[in-house]
Amino acid sequence: MNAHHRQFGEKLREWRKSKSLTLDQVASLSNLSKSTLSKLEGGQRSTALGNIERLDHLYEAGGELVRAWQESRERAADPPWLNLVRESEERATEIRNWHPYLLPGLLQTPRYAEILIGHGSPGENPDTVTALAKARCERLGQLRAEFRAVISESALRSIVGTPAIMREQLQHLLDLGSRTRVQVLPLGCGFFGGLTGSFRLLSFADRTPRVECEHAGGSVLVSDAAEVRRLTSVFSELSGWAYDFRTSSELIREVLHGFAVEEE
Repeated sequence: MNAHHRQFGEKLREWRKSKSLTLDQVASLSNLSKSTLSKLEGGQRSTALGNIERLDHLYEAGGELVRAWQESRERAADPPWLNLVRESEERATEIRNWHPYLLPGLLQTPRYAEILIGHGSPGENPDTVTALAKARCERLGQLRAEFRAVISESALRSIVGTPAIMREQLQHLLDLGSRTRVQVLPLGCGFFGGLTGSFRLLSFADRTPRVECEHAGGSVLVSDAAEVRRLTSVFSELSGWAYDFRTSSELIREVLHGFAVEEE
């Protein structure tokens, strides 16, 4: 059973029940068999767009079911590691992110993300790059988790694309809501435990914590307790060496102003 078909099926069932309709009633009104409807709600099969449009109209969903169907199809085509990461993000209650060289993916603006994705996939169709960047940037708003990030000062100062793109990106960091907090690790910091690579610590209400470690071809989720403890300690050290949230925001504003001056 495809996980995305199952999630879409659950949404279908919720909409049907919100209208107090039985499967028999929907079958009669939609001209779809009860068996087909049952399999759709159970995540055991997909169906054509026309059938989803019919159900969307019947349930007065305003296009929500069509959008969810399209998203489930797109996700089903994604690599397995990305689906695992997304599922973990969506279930997490807290995410703590460290990146030594770049701004974390969930905090990126579309133009910043497009540069990174495009350079990381030479020859990729520009429309695909744009769509991937948009999808990446939308993920933060879909999460219920508290998000904390420690980023290096060098990531703030390194120009990805143009100074204008960096100004937009740094302003985005300043505009993030209270559920997202950013600390900056200063240049010349005496702690080097995070230089080996980026990682994210994910905490859950109903399962043990995990660590997501990125690599050139994607990322891997690690549940080994010893490794989770080790990287939790590394993150705590990074957070301790970093500027506090207020000072970090002041530094981000300072760097943003510097990019504005460069283009004058």
